[in-house]
Amino acid sequence: MRRDGPLPRSSKALGTRGVYRWVRHPLYAVGLVLIWLVPGLTWNGLALNMGLSLYIGAGIYFEEGKLLGEFGTSYADYRCRTPMLVPGLK
Repeated sequence: MRRDGPLPRSSKALGTRGVYRWVRHPLYAVGLVLIWLVPGLTWNGLALNMGLSLYIGAGIYFEEGKLLGEFGTSYADYRCRTPMLVPGLK
């Protein structure tokens, strides 16, 4: 079923506790750390890691847009005060 127009606002509250205090996308951050800390990286492994990193980056881009549409200004404020992937990096 297709709907036109903006998505309805969610009745759920934006969760900013736990690891979400330090980074907005902790699962993506851990995934990037795990794929880049592989010992003995080959050329094929490098190409795979680069592709996965680009895929994760695209996923973050689209998820940020979805979250902004769902939570509005509360997510925009959270985005201003919390780094995306690296704690302490503004």
